[in-house]
Amino acid sequence: MRTLWNRTAAIAMVAALGGLTSPDAQACTRDDCGSGGLNACYNLSGWKWCGITYSGSQHWTSVNVYNHSSISQVPQAWTNLNNPPAAPGNTLYLNTDGSNHSNHDIDYWDANTSDTWWGYTTYPGGIGANNCINRGGAMIQFNLSRVTADATWRLWLAEHETGHAVGMKHVCVCTQGRVMNPCTECSNPATLSGCDAQGLNALYP
Repeated sequence: MRTLWNRTAAIAMVAALGGLTSPDAQACTRDDCGSGGLNACYNLSGWKWCGITYSGSQHWTSVNVYNHSSISQVPQAWTNLNNPPAAPGNTLYLNTDGSNHSNHDIDYWDANTSDTWWGYTTYPGGIGANNCINRGGAMIQFNLSRVTADATWRLWLAEHETGHAVGMKHVCVCTQGRVMNPCTECSNPATLSGCDAQGLNALYP
């Protein structure tokens, strides 16, 4: 149950494939998403947080998060995912109680290893019977031996791994501003796009 981004392997895979893409990895624009081509834009795991609550006719999911990591861009990643640009809003809301305890839905930690991954997400709390993420169920780690000091890349990594933690998979095609795209050499990595927002909205309408 591990979502892993191996930057070296991703670059090698793209180089090996050359110009070939699968039908589910075609270029994506906001119009593609809005016209129903969401499968061309995002691989959605189908997992989302259990225990969705309701307020009137609107349902919403409040996910409690905490940053144990030295990456200070994590709170900005929460803000950006709460307020996606130029697209329908989603009912996912990432928030922190500001306290270090064991009851968070998503915790962010540092690691230091010679392995090639930059960041990964696991689900220690498991996936429930209804194919949803159990409360207290996600952990994100950043590999400080690989992560650069550049704030833009750190923000992208925090957004990318948070996307995994709320139910998104990779999209392996180089399109501008796609946070869940591991081939970020081809894009502005920290630009959350309307297409990102469409993916979030599909899981949390």
